[in-house]
Amino acid sequence: MMRRLLGQTAMAAGILFGFGAINAQAEEQPTGLRIHGFIGTSDVDSIPFDDGEGFSGEISFSDGASGGVSIGADLGNFVVEAEFAARSADLDQAYVDGTGYVVIPSSDAQVNAVMANGWWQIPVGSAFELYLGGGLGLAEVEVNIAGYSAESDAELAWQLGAGAAFNIGKGFSIGAGYRRFEVDDVDVATNDIFFEVAKVF
Repeated sequence: MMRRLLGQTAMAAGILFGFGAINAQAEEQPTGLRIHGFIGTSDVDSIPFDDGEGFSGEISFSDGASGGVSIGADLGNFVVEAEFAARSADLDQAYVDGTGYVVIPSSDAQVNAVMANGWWQIPVGSAFELYLGGGLGLAEVEVNIAGYSAESDAELAWQLGAGAAFNIGKGFSIGAGYRRFEVDDVDVATNDIFFEVAKVF
């Protein structure tokens, strides 16, 4: 998993530095109302289960997808925003203690989250910047297994992330980033790699 994440991050960074080499004289990023969107992959951690009566193990997932939109304010060196994001992945297989691996047909998991985020922006030259930060919010988890579904209540969620962005002019920027996202009470956690675009008005 870590090798795949590092490879995706290196590819995204290479694309961004390529834009920087082509257009190093782009205008500085303005401040104001900011609309942002992202789309990418979501690598879901295995989830342990235990019914308290001897039936236990863990469920693993295939690679999934993530995406979201946010609206907020770019204050120069800091961004505050409200975000809606969705993550989904197919259930791959389960390991049942005492039995072994079991294939799970036609099954998937979906996580929808509303987050309040803050991102610290670190300028690197006139048009390129790094950022890092995180957020807190609420998330609902829905799991569908062979036609049966279960949905959690809204649970506390948090995320930490970092990335890089390049200003392409007229208030637009493109970038790539990584986020670690977790929903505490239902033991759901993802590693997300994504491309993003933002517009500041």
